[in-house]
Amino acid sequence: MTDPIAAIRTVLLADTATAALVSTRIYGGEVPAAVEAAMPQGSIVLSPAGGLPNPGGGFQQYGNTRLDVCCYGATLNQAWQIYLAVYTALKQMRSQHASNVLLHSVTVVSKGVLARDPVTQWPTALSTFNVLASEVASA
Repeated sequence: MTDPIAAIRTVLLADTATAALVSTRIYGGEVPAAVEAAMPQGSIVLSPAGGLPNPGGGFQQYGNTRLDVCCYGATLNQAWQIYLAVYTALKQMRSQHASNVLLHSVTVVSKGVLARDPVTQWPTALSTFNVLASEVASA
């Protein structure tokens, strides 16, 4: 099984506009404990969002992964600017290999919404994407 979240992280790290805003602070699942003391700062957390795997049922070796993208910033405006960079990078992404995953396409499910994290009160911009990717490793 492949990891489309790791592949999307690789894509975003390679995007110059996104990297200019967050450097290498793109995480899978959550902000690491070692980084929490420095928050809020420009960073991105990629998390699986569940949902239906269509297409990708039966014996197909590809499928959709719904992906929540939480962009953090020191301010709501910074979180929004990071979201805009991510939105552009993912919406315009062409089919490519990243982290041994063939990424076919990324589709916007929900555009960004500004809020404060209910637990930490960090400024955030949350959005959701569908990632259509191979489920077998690629070269």
